[in-house]
Amino acid sequence: MSSNGDKMLSALGYMHMIETDESIVWILYGHEYKYEIDFMLKKKEVAYRVVERETDTIIDISGMSIKELQAINQKVKELGW
Repeated sequence: MSSNGDKMLSALGYMHMIETDESIVWILYGHEYKYEIDFMLKKKEVAYRVVERETDTIIDISGMSIKELQAINQKVKELGW
């Protein structure tokens, strides 16, 4: 059964593609790029990557801790977004 988070990611166009003991990666395919959200299970961190589709080259990568993600979620709620 899908979680609410899974449903939200699917609604945004992300497809659950890879699941291992170490991570769960959701991928959104664009025209030139693919966008990956990597939930790194052992590290308890989230990474966001932009990858060129043709060459599979990582164009940009950023990550955040759970505490950073929680702070961002709280601020979004406070802004009424």
